[in-house]
Amino acid sequence: MAVLPVKCSKCGNTVNVDPEKHGLKCPSCGTWVNTAMALQKQHPKWIELLAQEKKLKEEFNRLCGYEGSYESASSRTKRILMKYKYVIIMLTVDIVCFIIRIALYGFTPPSSALEVLLIIAMLILSFAAYLLPMIIESVRERSEEINGINYAREARPKLNDKMNELQKDKEAYLKKYGQIDASQ
Repeated sequence: MAVLPVKCSKCGNTVNVDPEKHGLKCPSCGTWVNTAMALQKQHPKWIELLAQEKKLKEEFNRLCGYEGSYESASSRTKRILMKYKYVIIMLTVDIVCFIIRIALYGFTPPSSALEVLLIIAMLILSFAAYLLPMIIESVRERSEEINGINYAREARPKLNDKMNELQKDKEAYLKKYGQIDASQ
């Protein structure tokens, strides 16, 4: 546990405070010493180091979100099918209507060739309208996922180095101004 000396605002006596605690009473005069306010005034460098540590931890937690975020092919397929089930149903209905139309009316030239071309064009447009946005979104999601994982792989060693450097800075600050209480 780290202990930093602060002066009591009433009597000027030095009081060792734990930065993790909210405060304590001055042993000399009994005045409440608010740890956060006292450290802010008397040890601004320590507060700055804690703020840097908090930012680094937040960044580390954000990077951990990318860890193992590859989705298996079967679960990805299932997720896409559930998300776009109505699109897939509509495309299936278009195809079934095409097949039924051919089964009922058959091919009677020359009008049937034009009809078949129109139905094929309708199916292609249906495909473009229904499935193309789905494919584009899936590719975009996958590319964001891969970019995030690659960023995390590159950034994590740098972040670890910064965390180690910050720990050394905190230890150096404690050696210079405070102490480490080994009783706990």
